[in-house]
Amino acid sequence: MKRRQALAHIVRHYCLQEVLHIGMLERELREYMSPSIRELFMDYAFKFVGKFYIWGGSDPSGFDCSGFCIEALKGVGALPRRGDWTAEGLWYYFKDKQVQDPHEGCLVFWADSAGKPIHIEICVNEQLALGASGGGSKTTTLEKAIEHDAFIKMRPMHTRAGIKGYVDPFKEV
Repeated sequence: MKRRQALAHIVRHYCLQEVLHIGMLERELREYMSPSIRELFMDYAFKFVGKFYIWGGSDPSGFDCSGFCIEALKGVGALPRRGDWTAEGLWYYFKDKQVQDPHEGCLVFWADSAGKPIHIEICVNEQLALGASGGGSKTTTLEKAIEHDAFIKMRPMHTRAGIKGYVDPFKEV
């Protein structure tokens, strides 16, 4: 909605100014209409909905929670190739980009009773998250994933206790 309002503002501005140089309008519209890295990240992540959860998985044949988030982040160049890319590793990598309120493109982390990050998903908005879940460490095969209803899906994030916090990997620091 905000993008449509901004687009309408751009068109109104040029129409009211009676600018005849169409090149200026075209250039500004092209820049405006280019998707942001956050939008590309979300589009890429949604392409994996329905793929199976496999413990330790890091490719479309089966992802675990961090494997899914890593693939989406690397797909848009928001994460280096190498590093400790467990849920805990991602939490510490993005620690300077913590935010109070979840929003589209943020990462949401859940922690165990000791406060260690153990699960990660991608925020769709302030209520919903997209993530690879449903299986746990016993889901090591496609058959077990099917049995445990374990796949990449969207769910309300506040129905599960233990949220550690949110980070915005696209936040400027």
